[in-house]
Amino acid sequence: MYINSNNILKKTTSLVLKQLVLTLFVLLNLFLVNPVFSQCGTPGQDGPTTGVAPVNSYFPINTNITLSPGDTFVVVGAVPAVDVYGNSFGATLISPGDLVLIIQMQDASINYTNTSSYGAGSSSSGPDALGGTGYTALGNSGLYEFVIAKNSVPLTGGTLIFEGKGTSGGSVINIEMQMQLLLKVIEHFK
Repeated sequence: MYINSNNILKKTTSLVLKQLVLTLFVLLNLFLVNPVFSQCGTPGQDGPTTGVAPVNSYFPINTNITLSPGDTFVVVGAVPAVDVYGNSFGATLISPGDLVLIIQMQDASINYTNTSSYGAGSSSSGPDALGGTGYTALGNSGLYEFVIAKNSVPLTGGTLIFEGKGTSGGSVINIEMQMQLLLKVIEHFK
């Protein structure tokens, strides 16, 4: 039996070339092609940023409020001043078209007793089963929604009119925010 080495060489070369082309195609798609993704707000209107200043501003709620599904506005307080530790809460006002995150930062109920039942109300709660951790009811903690600002809101606070994905372009979620929980904020993305 005669083996034609030229045939084997041609087939091997062809296979290697196909693998090389496929590899180059995959690498080009991974590294050179920009991914396309959906954006809701006005993208990039402020250009690139450098430095360490916050790019978002945090607007607290000043009174107890309920944001119900379908609502299209919320009253926010002034952005807090830089605190004694040098923490800045932002210096950028909300502008029409900004993507705004409305988030319920705190709402959990806890057991306040100064015992191993603190938190979850159980002396065996937590990963170490020693108690002193957790909550009794999570409430609305962590609920959030992205909306689009329809008006400007200065750093001194005011009424934010927004468009959401809920009823009549309003909000989707139901949030009850209480004034004494000042970590509940509205954050906007530039």
